[in-house]
Amino acid sequence: MASSSSDPTSPLRGPPQADYYTILGIERDANQDAIKKGYRKMALRYHPDKTGSDPNSAERFQRIVKAYEILSDEKKRQIYDKYGEQGITMWDQFGEMAPFLDPDILIAINWFFALGTFILALLILFPALISVRADNRNTWSYTALFTPLFFIDASILFCLYGMSSGDDEDSDNDHESDNASYQENRDTRERKRNQAKKGKKRARAADRALRVSYWLLFTIFHILIAIRLDGFITCSWALVFIPWFLMESAHFLEGLRQVREKFIIGMFEPLSNGAAHNQDEEGGPMTARPLSMREKFAQIIQGFWPWGLRVAQAILLIVQFDLLSAVPVVAAMDWRTVFIPTFLYAFFQVGSIIYDTMTGPPPMMPNGAPAPGGIKDKLAAIGAKLVFFSVFAILFYTFIGLLIQRLMNPDPFPTTPVIFIPIFIVLSFLFCCVCCCLPMGVRSMTAAVEQEMNQQRNQETSLGTIVPIDHRIAA
Repeated sequence: MASSSSDPTSPLRGPPQADYYTILGIERDANQDAIKKGYRKMALRYHPDKTGSDPNSAERFQRIVKAYEILSDEKKRQIYDKYGEQGITMWDQFGEMAPFLDPDILIAINWFFALGTFILALLILFPALISVRADNRNTWSYTALFTPLFFIDASILFCLYGMSSGDDEDSDNDHESDNASYQENRDTRERKRNQAKKGKKRARAADRALRVSYWLLFTIFHILIAIRLDGFITCSWALVFIPWFLMESAHFLEGLRQVREKFIIGMFEPLSNGAAHNQDEEGGPMTARPLSMREKFAQIIQGFWPWGLRVAQAILLIVQFDLLSAVPVVAAMDWRTVFIPTFLYAFFQVGSIIYDTMTGPPPMMPNGAPAPGGIKDKLAAIGAKLVFFSVFAILFYTFIGLLIQRLMNPDPFPTTPVIFIPIFIVLSFLFCCVCCCLPMGVRSMTAAVEQEMNQQRNQETSLGTIVPIDHRIAA
């Protein structure tokens, strides 16, 4: 049997880093069918069983399998086309830790920046329009003023629907193997793969339906508020808030599920009462124990206090709005009383930050053991979280305080633009980040990766092909 190494036209006579398309004997724009045909042809031609005693046959065949593995995977093929084999090596080593190598992730990031810029611009426009209307500078209808929100609702609905529908076809990463067992089990594997695909499609369809339904309720809530303010309907505000309460019902069910999971899992604690020197460096140093009654009560409070405050705030607003729109006019509540749940939110949030950090698992060392300065690290984490929360809390409660002062003042003071200053500060900061700062940061990191890849490729080209150690001639 003739050795394939004597074939002068063999695409495998080149260096070990030969182009994968050349290895399979296909064009760079070949489709998946052409890639499979090229793989089968080369695998049949250079299979070790047919190349006889050629010592390099196994390596040749492995290069063919490697080329097919890369080119049959659309994501890896895109990375290979852009960065070469160095990109594939980095992707295999770091995977999700190297997101800037993934073309799909880069496209998703760009779409996020574009959509985020559009939404934030509309969010800045909406309070500006409300400010003009509230100060009686125009007589536009509230339905027209809510147009920016309607555009945001439509955009998010479109994205929620498209996020799942774009994944309806699974990428088939099961590569063919050139052996008899694969041929015998191909039908069974194909049947199992089809069943798995159907199950994933049903799960994605259900998840998509839930997300779209949730945001659709939010959109209906916006529409009902606008037409109620314009007087197209004169029903109680309780009916306007029906979509909101349906959303809160979904939150309540999700809270029940999370609390139930915590009851089942229990509380994690370090082994040996946290003595790090008694830990097995290779084993897991954490163990779970059942929750006590006090801990179960704390988990219930922790899981439902945001939901309870939101529902209480909605009920108080409904009562206040109905009192203000009643005929004949009746005495309304003090607006400071109406916003009590909003004020309580800050106190509960501070307590939640402290509780979650103190009862959570201790900081871990790289070997899996608890860090020796656990309590100090937790206190530092609490301080950082409280500082971050305080920045936004100051702006938010400044807005609430100015709003209450305006609602309680018979004169239009302070003016609506002044009330919205904290909101404009936050939205403008986010707009600058999403529109300018973050895209420039991503682009700089992507350019750095591309430059590094090009430098490595140019270095290899200038040095020539490095012969593998097992192919070098011994002295």
